[in-house]
Amino acid sequence: MKNITRHTGMVSDIKRLPSSYAGNPRYSFMVDGYRVVTAVDSMHGYGITNYQDKQVTVTIGTHYNRLTLDSIDLSLIQPLNSVEVLFDNPKYNYITSVSAQSSEKSCTDYFVGEAFNMGQYPKDDYQRCVNIKFINNNEVTV
Repeated sequence: MKNITRHTGMVSDIKRLPSSYAGNPRYSFMVDGYRVVTAVDSMHGYGITNYQDKQVTVTIGTHYNRLTLDSIDLSLIQPLNSVEVLFDNPKYNYITSVSAQSSEKSCTDYFVGEAFNMGQYPKDDYQRCVNIKFINNNEVTV
């Protein structure tokens, strides 16, 4: 295998290919914008369906001019969630990143009803948060 590169992304669009001459399963799938195939008679043919809609890190290379899976591991890195913080005066609204483990309830408890200094030194301008819009960047949509 040549030109091996590492990519992180969500496994999607898994399609069964004809089995190898020895009868082992083969698949093609999408990850990080690349269409990748499992190698002929590779153990990955038996396990790739377990990664559907999961964040993974893969190494892929070219084998006979086809992007071919070399290795695959679940990725422990999750994208951060986002919160749009809303005030009575919309000119103060802003979007901020929060932990991937944050829930809508925990963010509501943290932001809503609290006063934030929206001013610039030396003048303070405290504004009270009236609501939030929670954006879950870890939710898988089908």
